[in-house]
Amino acid sequence: MKKYAGILICIFSFPFLLLGQDVGSGADIPSIGHASLSLSYEKLSRYFNIDGQKDKVKREILKATFRFRPSQGINLYTFAGASDFPNSFADSEKHLYYGGGIKLVMLGEVDIEEEDGSSINIKGGIGLDLQVSRLQSSGHDSYKKLGLTEIQGAVDFGLQVFQFAGYMGFKFSGISGDFTLIDERKMDAKARGLFSLFLGLNFPISRRLTLISEYSFFTERYWSLGLRMNI
Repeated sequence: MKKYAGILICIFSFPFLLLGQDVGSGADIPSIGHASLSLSYEKLSRYFNIDGQKDKVKREILKATFRFRPSQGINLYTFAGASDFPNSFADSEKHLYYGGGIKLVMLGEVDIEEEDGSSINIKGGIGLDLQVSRLQSSGHDSYKKLGLTEIQGAVDFGLQVFQFAGYMGFKFSGISGDFTLIDERKMDAKARGLFSLFLGLNFPISRRLTLISEYSFFTERYWSLGLRMNI
């Protein structure tokens, strides 16, 4: 077993550590006082209860997300794009998809230095995300709009080797909302399944441009691929 000359540990503190991170919960947040713009394609599959009836909802999303980080632990964001529901309770036409939210993050880091001078860097994060979104009908559907509110908590850790940064963790989430039908009636919509595991990868193409991807599985199946540009 290898012996270590020393261990430097940065412990989670409250309100937040003055520490940056490019994996896990901090993967999508820009530097303090800066912003980022990302373009992504996403596929999502999840079970919903629609007025007491179970339905497996599949969504394909193409969106642009703008993020701004005013302080150490706070990340504000807004997004807009298009989404559809293939093989689900709605039709397959494109719908306007937009919204925004706030993400609170605590980050930590562990540096382990070995006797031969090499080191291992492990980063971890805890994130809490509150998001409000809306799907606006194109006008030819059985409903006018769908409003959703999602709260999500995540715990993760990651490693960075050369230029690649990979991370993994688990998240708890809950989604609630309602459909507004053409006749103005509303139907309650709540997500089924609150726990999922996820894997992610970040690869910097240049100083400002990064390739991003994430895969989630278990109660929620999610896959995304995109580009993020730091501003």
